[in-house]
Amino acid sequence: MKSSFKKKDTSATKDSNYFHFGNHDLDGIFNNQFMRGTLILLEEDYPTKHYLSFLRYFLGCGIHKEQKTFIYDLLEYRWKKLIPQIYNPSRSESEADKSKSDEKSKIAWRYDNMSIKLKEQNENKEIPLLDLSKHLDIESQDFKSKNLLKFVNPKDVKSYKELFDHIVNQVQDSLSDSNDRTLKRFVFPNFFATFCQLEINPLQINKFFQSLRTFARSTYCTFLFSMRFEDNEELKNNIRFIFDYVLSLEVLKNSEEFEDFQGFLRLAKIPSLNKFLSHPHEAEIFGFKASKKRLEIEKLYLNPEKESTDFGGTRHEGPLMCSTKPGGMHKELEF
Repeated sequence: MKSSFKKKDTSATKDSNYFHFGNHDLDGIFNNQFMRGTLILLEEDYPTKHYLSFLRYFLGCGIHKEQKTFIYDLLEYRWKKLIPQIYNPSRSESEADKSKSDEKSKIAWRYDNMSIKLKEQNENKEIPLLDLSKHLDIESQDFKSKNLLKFVNPKDVKSYKELFDHIVNQVQDSLSDSNDRTLKRFVFPNFFATFCQLEINPLQINKFFQSLRTFARSTYCTFLFSMRFEDNEELKNNIRFIFDYVLSLEVLKNSEEFEDFQGFLRLAKIPSLNKFLSHPHEAEIFGFKASKKRLEIEKLYLNPEKESTDFGGTRHEGPLMCSTKPGGMHKELEF
């Protein structure tokens, strides 16, 4: 007798509940499970501007997946050459990447088969592979006809309440119908500099972000804010408390131990929505490498020459792994 049981198709639910940030390595850290309806805080690095690469990945992924994207910025012109294209490697580049991959495999073997590359853990073909060295022509008629990108000049916003109302209206106007479940992305680069006309009132700021978080939960939207707090630790801690994801960038200067990296990426806060696990990864700090074409995020490791001997001149038998626990560096133990 033929069964009438039909397996429930959850693909649509899965696609609507999760989204991709756009960087393969970063998405790999979170197992491709960035939650929709969340607020992401990107704490900017200074004086470097690697945070712009993270914003470009977020924007580029949304555009290439045909998701409506909004940018709130006073400097609209600077984004005209910052939306990256899909990466299409030439034959010579493919061979160079293969040679680089082989070299990384050798390094990983030397580190007791330690998996350094997060990209090896994340081969999701749903995430577009972006080339930061090339940009889309957003002025072309073909691109404009898709109506995927909208710039919002916030100079006329007079209060945080007015800003919140404006965001709500943008979301409502972007819906194709009452069942529209396509993701909408909102990007606010250099938030406090962009909205410099607004008073830094902790009470009003907290009220704005709490209202926005509540609104985000009921929509198919995600919000990415980049901020630099200077020395205002109280404001930073208050905002961190409200946001779901907090990614903090730190520039790396004159470090002999980690000379392969340009900076650190710290997972300062992650959400625990609909799950018991409080952290998706064993590490909280990663290193990133920035090149013209891409930004790569890796597990921290010591330079092989620096790692080969300790202060007493004794050679180490195994890898040194970075730890966020007291004591800093520790030797990996096997049982």
